[in-house]
Amino acid sequence: QDNIFFQGIKSVMTIHNLKFQGKWNVKDVEDITGLSGYYFSPDKLEFHKDADLLKGGLVYADAITTVSPTYAEEIKTEFYGEGLEGLLNARANDLRGIVNGIDYDAFNPATDKYIAKTYDAISFRKEKIKNKRALQEELGRDDKVMMIGLVSRLTDQKGFDLIAYVMDELCQDAVQIVVLGTGQEQYENMFRYFDWKYKDKVSANITYSEALSHKIYASC
Repeated sequence: QDNIFFQGIKSVMTIHNLKFQGKWNVKDVEDITGLSGYYFSPDKLEFHKDADLLKGGLVYADAITTVSPTYAEEIKTEFYGEGLEGLLNARANDLRGIVNGIDYDAFNPATDKYIAKTYDAISFRKEKIKNKRALQEELGRDDKVMMIGLVSRLTDQKGFDLIAYVMDELCQDAVQIVVLGTGQEQYENMFRYFDWKYKDKVSANITYSEALSHKIYASC
C-alpha cells in the first residue's frame, strides 16, 4: 500500500489444496515479512496461536477461487475445511470454483514438440499408438500391453490409498502402469515398491518432468 502503483489494486487468492496453509511461528513471520503485530489476531493471520499465511490470503483477497465448483462447496464444510470453514462461509459471496485443466495449446498432440509422433482428431487412430510404443521402448516395457498413465501430485486427497488397496490385484492383469509425480513419502515409496515388485508392469518416475508428462498424456 505504500507503493502508489499497488494502492487500490485488486487481488485474487486461489486455493489449490486447503490442507497446505503455511503455518509458522508468529515471531518468525513478523521478522520475515516486516508485518506488525496488528496483523496477527484471530480475525487476520493468527490461527490457533500460529501465523497462517493462507488464512491471511483468504481474509484480505478481494476474490477467492478454487480448482472446481465442487471443491468450493466442500471446503465450506467441517470435513474438508481444514479449520477454515468458518472463514470460507463468511466469504462465500466472494468464493468461486473454476475448473482447472490441461493447457490446450501446450498439450496439443498436433503440435507437441515432446512427443514421438504428432496426431489430431482424424489421424489419432493410426498415429497415437506410435507414441505409446515409443514411450514403452523408452521405459523398457513390452509394447503389446495396454498402458495406464498417472501424472499427479502424490497426496492423500488424490485417492492413492484406494490405488494401494488394488495395486496387487491390478498387476495380475495384462496392463502397464506409468506413474509420474512427487508428494507424500508414503506414496512415493509405494510406487517405488510396486516398480520393484512388478518391474515389467509398473514404471515409477518419482520426479518432475515436463517432457515425460507430455509423452504420458499423448500415449495412454
